[in-house]
Amino acid sequence: MGFESPQELWIKDIKQEMLECVQRSRILKEIFCDMQIREEYFLWRLFAIAKWEEIYKVGLE
Repeated sequence: MGFESPQELWIKDIKQEMLECVQRSRILKEIFCDMQIREEYFLWRLFAIAKWEEIYKVGLE
């Protein structure tokens, strides 16, 4: 049981911040050679990874 998050609203409000965070992510740069974000739901998932990396100081070895 749960509810759907208001991703569309959040993306609309902070899209530029999300894109900048994703572009700074070392993990995402290592995983993706050419990161093309065509759909906003994919941006949301990439942003979650990038924020997790930033907050918890995670990196690849």
